Amino acid sequence: MGSPVDLHSLRELALDAAGQAAVLLVDKRPDRVDVAATKSSPTDVVTEMDRSAERLIVNLIKETRPDDSVLAEEGSADTGTTRVRWLVDPIDGTVNYLYGLPGWSVSIGIEVDGDLAVGVVAVPTFGETYTAVLGEGAYRDDERIRCNRPPDLGYALVGTGFGYEIARRAHQADVVRGCCRGCGTSGGSVRAPPTCARSPAAGWTPTMSAAHSPGTSLLVC
Repeated sequence: MGSPVDLHSLRELALDAAGQAAVLLVDKRPDRVDVAATKSSPTDVVTEMDRSAERLIVNLIKETRPDDSVLAEEGSADTGTTRVRWLVDPIDGTVNYLYGLPGWSVSIGIEVDGDLAVGVVAVPTFGETYTAVLGEGAYRDDERIRCNRPPDLGYALVGTGFGYEIARRAHQADVVRGCCRGCGTSGGSVRAPPTCARSPAAGWTPTMSAAHSPGTSLLVC
């Protein structure tokens, strides 16, 4: 197994890299962000800002830890010789970034011996950074965070995302329709306009908000 890996030093490096990338993406964002390429479908886009942020992050990692492995969203990949692998998404929520919506982040995960051990998510549009170290809980900035106790479905706000492939999206839509048929009662109704549920790891998830009353049904957009 070798000597222990200092997870806190990895977190600090990830914080630095994510923070610098976030500043770049905010300060250097052009008035018009153009699509540089697409991946799995025409809506799975890549911008030049994705590539610039990824280069910045990977270069910072390699300056400090040149022998680590790196796997990044926009193609940077390097098989290293240590027990550590960095997983980088320079803009998690590229479509939101493209259209000037606030729900995007810089996401960095770190594996040690194949197990996820450190996570950092910088959300500059909200002025927040989320971190986690294996076995030590998760934090928003310096505040410890925990999951709420799950409410009954009739009181819940539910959100979903859809894949980029047309066939997969169609199947996912069928699943959502089936779930919605089982929500609430015949007297329930959706009482709020479409909105977005905040998720620091995945940007903003389109949802329909339901009123918090017994029997309220929920529509997921």
